[in-house]
Amino acid sequence: MPTKKGGGGRPGGPAEPPLPDRRLMEQQMSAITRLLAAREFASIEEANAYLREALAEGTLPTPAPATPLEEAQEVIYQALEARGKRRLDLARTALTISPDCADAYYYSDTSVFWLSSTFD
Repeated sequence: MPTKKGGGGRPGGPAEPPLPDRRLMEQQMSAITRLLAAREFASIEEANAYLREALAEGTLPTPAPATPLEEAQEVIYQALEARGKRRLDLARTALTISPDCADAYYYSDTSVFWLSSTFD
């Protein structure tokens, strides 16, 4: 019985690297959106050049959250990297920062907490 390897490449070929966690990608897209919104660009080319320069340094500068919702979402991103009771505490902290943070409701639910920490 053949076994499945990595990213679905050809048998015997190099395995494709795993995709990054979608929540991490969401965090990066949010940072890019805030970074671009903080400046004015004359063209899309200028914006792309700015991003290329920022990425060439290895990491994007992360602008500070501008609203309570953005701040709460940043706390949720920390919670997603935490384990155990710390994850639950961070999710509940995010709710105190902004009751509009949907992810905070999801991760502050103890049944979801235990389920998600089991499978992460």
